[in-house]
Amino acid sequence: MTPRDKHSAGEAHEAHETHEAHEARGARGAREAREAREAREALRPQEEPLTVGRRPTDAALARFAASASADGRRLVVGAVITDDAGRLYLQRRTLSRTLFPGSWDLVGGHAEPGEGVGEALEREVFEETGWRLAALGPVVEVIDWEEGGVKRREVDLLVTVAGDLANPALEADKHSEGRWVTGDEVEAMAEERAAAAANAAASAFGAAAMASASAAAPVATGSEGPDAWVFKVVSRAFELLRNGWVHVDVDGG
Repeated sequence: MTPRDKHSAGEAHEAHETHEAHEARGARGAREAREAREAREALRPQEEPLTVGRRPTDAALARFAASASADGRRLVVGAVITDDAGRLYLQRRTLSRTLFPGSWDLVGGHAEPGEGVGEALEREVFEETGWRLAALGPVVEVIDWEEGGVKRREVDLLVTVAGDLANPALEADKHSEGRWVTGDEVEAMAEERAAAAANAAASAFGAAAMASASAAAPVATGSEGPDAWVFKVVSRAFELLRNGWVHVDVDGG
């Protein structure tokens, strides 16, 4: 083999090694990219329905709102507002309200066209109290319900707010009273309301019985109705507070 032939063979060998090294680097890069992609997928929140006790992702809230529209239901949002003392805020609906007059209620209401859950919560909190939504917590309730011929889909979230918490700016035509309550106070309010409902039902039953000696309709216990439902939701929220929850600011901080 001439010197020229030896030189050419050496160049070919080096080129072959360079090609193999390039292929190896390419394979290693592809593997590393695949592993990085799989790691990101593992960290990405899974697409799951809203779950009581867990803070929902933005995507889950968007899907919830879309499902209400798809199923022909009005989207309703409720803010179970808590403060640094661990109390929760309730407000009483005025007697002039068409829906549930005189009942205790959460802050919240119907979403406006095009609003998502977060946007509706921010607006409702400000309109009904003058406070600003500060942080979202876990889901407290998810429910489908119907009243007055209108089908609704509701989600209630534990939240914190910013503002003068001692002086809510109530909408005079909608709410007559706002109150911060403890767990014990909610239990007392629920018992008082149930007793009043039972007494009213008993009085109505007594009047009917006097008119018809054979009347034997059962007496309502007062365990159902808008107040009873609100008190159950609030009691569940107190349980979540006792178990602890990690809040996330509305702006993502």
